[in-house]
Amino acid sequence: MLLKYFLNIYKNFIKFILIIFLLINLFAQEVISDRLGHITCYKNNGFDLGIEEVRCSPSFPSSPTYCLKANVYDGRVVRDCATSAQCPQGNACSPINYEEDGTTDFVCCCQDDLCNSAMNNIKNNHLLLSCILTIIISMITCQIIF
Repeated sequence: MLLKYFLNIYKNFIKFILIIFLLINLFAQEVISDRLGHITCYKNNGFDLGIEEVRCSPSFPSSPTYCLKANVYDGRVVRDCATSAQCPQGNACSPINYEEDGTTDFVCCCQDDLCNSAMNNIKNNHLLLSCILTIIISMITCQIIF
């Protein structure tokens, strides 16, 4: 009876140690991943409406990884992971000219998780729209009062 009790305690102790080990391992992988420059970006090819989240790894240990959003010359918007070669402007937006075919794409690169979404533009549009509506309402109100 006493032996059975100690075996049960031993099994529970082993389970506890395994759970602690797994939690430490998961935490360590997240920390190492962040230190190695891994970021999460949106990805699509510009031809379909589907957008997925992908984990981007640097091509070389010391090279930066970017999220890219390109407004392509033919009207498509492409989102993906990118390297320094694809983002010569760094963490910014600029037109990129391709001498091979004479086209120009407007490319934005950033280094935060999921920073290549369209939501930043939507937020800016909402702010602009609310400012315009406020001005219009105040103009109408002033005309009614005076």
